[in-house]
Amino acid sequence: MEHQVAEYCLFLEHAHSGEYHDADYWRTQLLRHHFEPTCLCGDRTTAPLIHPPQLDQIHPYITRQHHPEIGTVPLPQPSLVEQLRHLTSPL
Repeated sequence: MEHQVAEYCLFLEHAHSGEYHDADYWRTQLLRHHFEPTCLCGDRTTAPLIHPPQLDQIHPYITRQHHPEIGTVPLPQPSLVEQLRHLTSPL
């Protein structure tokens, strides 16, 4: 079990750093070992979904800056949260 926790930490670190190829490798290892985290932050089954047509409506709320070492970095504007609430609220 300890190696699965290490694999999970590596998955999270690579995903957080934008190293998606490496994150996918560790995700695959976790799936092979049938790993499930023992602590989740909230019930994700009730999280609202944003459908593909709605994604175009959030692009104006994200600016992009170029970093010389890591490339393009998306930066959310403060008004993004309000827009996401609007898009995911019941009609």
